[in-house]
Amino acid sequence: MVLVVRGRGDARSLVPGVLQAVRAVDPDQPVYDVRPMEEVIERSLSPRRLSTVLLAAFASVCLLLASVGVYGVVALTCSHAFSVVFNGSKPD
Repeated sequence: MVLVVRGRGDARSLVPGVLQAVRAVDPDQPVYDVRPMEEVIERSLSPRRLSTVLLAAFASVCLLLASVGVYGVVALTCSHAFSVVFNGSKPD
């Protein structure tokens, strides 16, 4: 059984009252793994967050490699064009 409690203030301060209410209804009902909803959400999203960070890192590396490749092609083309214009050599 899962019990979700909503309240104001610190979530840890609600635990004793909730435990007392559960024990008043059923004293044999075990209560365990009490944690705030923020922690539950963070645990469920942490694998996605890791994969998103890794994807962003690899995308950045790919963007860097593509930029270096484009720079190399442009530099080679410009150096060939400059040699044709300034040295008077015949184009290929």
